[in-house]
Amino acid sequence: MSPSKLSKIENGVITPSLMDVERVLTALEVSEEIKAQLAEAARMAATEATAWRIYRRTGLHKHQEAIRAIEAQTTLMRLFQPVCVPGLLQSPEYVRAVLGRHGYTDAILEKTTGHASVAKASCTTQLARSDSSSRNPFSGGGSSNRE
Repeated sequence: MSPSKLSKIENGVITPSLMDVERVLTALEVSEEIKAQLAEAARMAATEATAWRIYRRTGLHKHQEAIRAIEAQTTLMRLFQPVCVPGLLQSPEYVRAVLGRHGYTDAILEKTTGHASVAKASCTTQLARSDSSSRNPFSGGGSSNRE
């Protein structure tokens, strides 16, 4: 690996490939156990980056439509996101702030937040229609999430 490429990886200019990670770990004489853990982390990061590239290319709004179709058939959903506000609770401003950091254009952000607002309004209407004896979907209805 060239000093230039290593410098770009160290400074976050480029993302290292799995092969790059393995070369650096071998040069540093890292144990096989640690090498396997870090290689798996690099594999997962590459997979996630690929997924986001596909979403960007096809449009986030299309991905939201696919999720909306799945959620329409869902009878119970339990969600834990320690670093992200769940979708139904996201305001358009929150979505713009989160996605805006990833270089999306204003047109894409508007399209995405417009679809999100429609989905949120639809779900809010459904929640309002449900009878008062039903469980609050945001509180877990008093049961623990250990099920």
